[in-house]
Amino acid sequence: MNYKRTKLACYSAYVTMASAFALPPLLFVTFHDMYNVSYTLLGTLVLVNFCTQLTVDLILSFFSKYFNTKLLVRVMPIITSTGLVFYALAPMMFPNSVYLGFLIGTVIFSISAGLSEVLVSPVVAAIPSDNPGRDMSFLHSLYGVGVTVVIVISTIFFKLFGSENWSFLTLLFAALPISTAVLFMTSPMPEKFA
Repeated sequence: MNYKRTKLACYSAYVTMASAFALPPLLFVTFHDMYNVSYTLLGTLVLVNFCTQLTVDLILSFFSKYFNTKLLVRVMPIITSTGLVFYALAPMMFPNSVYLGFLIGTVIFSISAGLSEVLVSPVVAAIPSDNPGRDMSFLHSLYGVGVTVVIVISTIFFKLFGSENWSFLTLLFAALPISTAVLFMTSPMPEKFA
């Protein structure tokens, strides 16, 4: 069986996961200026992100046999996208408490990141390969590539359109995981996960 699309989906998942992590801190100054959110609360989003991820990692590490791994891998990018959409629409959905929207969005995409950390590497490891070490190294290097791409695109976007239009940039990054979801849903999974 050919697993090229499955590998591509895993690689894409790592790049899109980077967008969920790299983008919010780039927006913190804008959130402070536009919505009067204190830097303490914005820093708390980083803590919530970390704790949510860690909780998901621990749950999956100890109770993985109770979860449908194939399904989790396939819905993981949709969860990322949902979290970013919450972020982008927070001012409209929560006009009196924008921070609540940012908090909900952070929890949602952090769940996806936790899933990604625990599930994507084993999928790549289970795919038959002539050089599995190279495949895993490439997978993990893509996170750094994703962060760099997010920073470059965000910088160009803010120069061209201004930081006040941050929600459009966030929606753009929210659209990316959808292609990853399509790749996962149309790709075969290794026997271990089938």
